[in-house]
Amino acid sequence: MYALLGREQDALAPSTALLLHHVDPAHRAEVRAMLQEAPERGVAARIQVQTASRRPRTVILTLGPDGCPETERPSWLKRSVAGSLLDVTDSERHASTRAVRAATNHRATIEQAKGIAMTVYGLSEDAAFLLLSYFSQSRNLRLHQVAQQLVDQAARLTPGRDCRRLAEGILAGDQDAAARVPRS
Repeated sequence: MYALLGREQDALAPSTALLLHHVDPAHRAEVRAMLQEAPERGVAARIQVQTASRRPRTVILTLGPDGCPETERPSWLKRSVAGSLLDVTDSERHASTRAVRAATNHRATIEQAKGIAMTVYGLSEDAAFLLLSYFSQSRNLRLHQVAQQLVDQAARLTPGRDCRRLAEGILAGDQDAAARVPRS
């Protein structure tokens, strides 16, 4: 707790006041409630805290009974809890960076597939997206996977009346439809 909050270990005793001082105001009520129920059972939450230098950090706070029998506690100590703070700031930052990178990589494929659907079916951009979304949901695949299948097969589609039927077969995941697309 001391290292995470930027404090010297001997400078302050761990306390509810110290913890709440560093908890983001938006999470203080939640942490207070956790502290009230923690002695009876374990609880955990993802919260924001601020270090002594005012840097925000995302942590997992776990609290639970301290395991000390009531008879061994000082009479002035009504309740005590044991807990931990796990700093997940960097791992969340890396996960969000990966998600943005993946979305950027898939966007080009989805845009290409929308263009193909617009051309083949004469649809607007929004309608083409809805068509891809429909096939994504009905096949229980991610949108970019359906888009990639259409883009992969699109070079083999030729204008004509069979083009729509073959495109629909590809979108629907019909392997035979994809096989019927003539190779150039």
